[in-house]
Amino acid sequence: HRDLHSFPTRRSSDLKLELNDEDKKPTAVQIIVPEDILSLNSSFFLGLFDKSIQNLGVAKFEEKYHFVCTPLIQEDVEKGKKEAINTSSPLVPKR
Repeated sequence: HRDLHSFPTRRSSDLKLELNDEDKKPTAVQIIVPEDILSLNSSFFLGLFDKSIQNLGVAKFEEKYHFVCTPLIQEDVEKGKKEAINTSSPLVPKR
């Protein structure tokens, strides 16, 4: 598996992680969020992972991407996954 070792402080649109390519690879990806990060903004999470969640679905996204983080960050990850599903579902009204 491959590790993405740190969360940058730049906007997600500036990142060159090429997650669309990563989504197609068979190996799992470990995302290590440093312990001194106190929260994960939903727009940052969605900027990075929205397309991956929509393309893979939540179950396969969870198989593919493993977050190593504090419980507070894990809560933010869970909220981000739910928001990605809610904004991509045609049955859920968009805000």
